[in-house]
This record gives sequence, C-alpha cells and structure tokens, in this order.
Amino acid sequence: MDFNFLLTQFILPSPCEEIIYQDLYIRVKRDDLIHPVVSGNKWRKLEGHLLHYLNSNYTKISSIGGAHSNHLHALAWTCNQLKIPCELYIYGHPENNLSPTMHDALLWNAKLNLISRSEKDTIGESIAKNNTYWIGEGGIGPSADLGIAKLLAEFPKDLDHKNNIIAIAYGSGTTINAILNQTKHVKLACLSPVKNKVHLDPSNRIIILEESIQIAFGGFNEKLIAFISSFYENTGILLDPIYTGRLMMAFTEFLQHHPQTGDIYFLHSGGLQSWIAYNKRHASKT
Repeated sequence: MDFNFLLTQFILPSPCEEIIYQDLYIRVKRDDLIHPVVSGNKWRKLEGHLLHYLNSNYTKISSIGGAHSNHLHALAWTCNQLKIPCELYIYGHPENNLSPTMHDALLWNAKLNLISRSEKDTIGESIAKNNTYWIGEGGIGPSADLGIAKLLAEFPKDLDHKNNIIAIAYGSGTTINAILNQTKHVKLACLSPVKNKVHLDPSNRIIILEESIQIAFGGFNEKLIAFISSFYENTGILLDPIYTGRLMMAFTEFLQHHPQTGDIYFLHSGGLQSWIAYNKRHASKT
C-alpha cells in the first residue's frame, strides 16, 4: 500500500463540532474520528515523519515509548500498512505481561525490545544509525510540524485571534510547541497528566489548567469517570480517561470561573484505545 492510498482510509479534514455542555459553547475538533486506529495528534505528528522516511534512503523506522503508548500503537499499525520494518523500544514493562498496545504491535509485525527506564533517554543516540529513521517518544521531532500545520489549516480562518482559546492535552509537548510557533495570538489552555511534565516554549499565551482531582497518570477517579459519562450522555462524544477526559474536565471548570469573549475550541486528540488497558487495570472499580 502506498501513502496516498493509505490516506483514502482517513477522514480528513476532521469535523469541528459545536456543542453545548454546562451552558458552555465549545467547538470540538474531532481528530478522534480521523481513523479507528490512528487518530488524533498521533496521526498529525506521524504524517511528516512518514513522508520524510518515504523520501529518503532509510530502511527501517524505530521509536520509543511506554507499554501503553498511543504513539507506538499508531506507528506499528501504519508501518504495517505501508510495509515498513518497524522496531519499538518499550521501557518499564515486565516481559511476561503484554499490554494491549504491545499485543497489537506484535500482530502488526513490529519488533519489540524491552528496555529499562534508565536506558530510555539515551537509546535514540545508538539507534539512529545504520539507515534507521528514529522518532523520539510521543512522535517528537521537526518533521511532526507538517501535520500540525495541516491541522491548523482545517480550523476556521479566524482561529488565531487574541480572544480565542483552544484546549490541548500534552505529553511530549510537540503539538503545543508547534501550534505556538505557527500562530501568533490564540491562547492555549493546556494540561499534562504526565508526572514529569516536559518543557513548553515560554509564552504568555499558555494557560496551565489546574485539576480539582488528585490522580496518578492512568489512575482511577470516580469524579473523572462520572464526568466522562456525563459528557458522553450530553454530547455523544467519548473522551479517554488518560488525557482528553481530564483535559475537558479541567477546561470546563476553568471556563466556569473565567468566561471567554472569543471562540472556545477543544482539540480531541484521540487516544480512545487506552480504554482497553484502563478497563482491564481497573476492572473491579469500573
């Protein structure tokens, strides 16, 4: 399968739906609908990397992440579709217990290498050789900016206005930093559930959202699950329990206390496959 044929399987541009929730008018950019496997910012960041690879002399793609990485899940599927050899480095996971992400990656012919957390910050230096195209954790890298530029082009032309605000969840910070670099005025309301949060480029346009719940990354919280259920029942939009659920909950609480005069946007960055491992992990609670 070539790249252009692969694109015919995707819903692009993704729709931007206006919803009303808790008397708030929010435009949700439905990147979760791009594709059932490769959705949200994972595809946005991968597109540029894949084009870079396909227009080069590399013979393999390698990347790194945790055992439940949405990025690795998307990369493994895409490489399998394009017949690209794929090798993944997964840290902090026992050998005898495959996560759903790892199980799918094996089905999609990816080679898995388990490494320690102490190795994860230096492994890329040794891998990015011998005709291997290396993608940093979460899809980070200059090539990711291409897909983010296409994402921004799908928004209304007046997105980049000083009174407008867009909510974005982040892990690696790639999407947020790219949007900052490609816009001048729109405010970014950001939330990272990750314990060791990455550095964001300094900007007075960034609003770091605060959460009203105390919860570990991937942890269970009754208030969060109740919010996700309520949001789905009222809008028909499913959020994930790791990133977008927490983001929307914090964002709506912020908006209730800080009314906005411009347009309000929310980037639904996909990640819905995380429900599989989440429900398994918290089966006695959910």
